[in-house]
Amino acid sequence: MALRAAGLVADDVAVETSMSTLMAAWSSSLWSQLLAPRLFAGASSLMPVAMASALLMDSYRGYS
Repeated sequence: MALRAAGLVADDVAVETSMSTLMAAWSSSLWSQLLAPRLFAGASSLMPVAMASALLMDSYRGYS
């Protein structure tokens, strides 16, 4: 009886571990899907600013 109970506990632990692993993988993929477009959108909006500032610095160096 004790061995059977120990086996059931081991099965429950294995199921809980696999469920927590699945939940962690799902939540990380969900966060990456939510955050990636925002990160890329932020980077793409900063790109013209960086390019313009680089051009201004180059033209400033040319005049000095």
